[in-house]
Amino acid sequence: MKAECNRFATYAQAAMPFVIKLSPCCPDELMQEFGLGWTCANYVFDSYMRIRQYPNIVRRILSNRILDLFSPEQVLEEAV
Repeated sequence: MKAECNRFATYAQAAMPFVIKLSPCCPDELMQEFGLGWTCANYVFDSYMRIRQYPNIVRRILSNRILDLFSPEQVLEEAV
């Protein structure tokens, strides 16, 4: 149960579409970019390394509309 909670917390703090877009080379990058702790950054990095092996899944994740919600154009439209 603790592992499941950790997985949920890591996804909430660093959603995989953003991690894939960042394309980190080590957990330290995730710590700096998302403000994660060491353990959390390692969970996220491990998940990223596993997902990276499957290009179809990566494409599907990147086509997710969550990235569009945070595009500069979207932020400008909401501000008006």
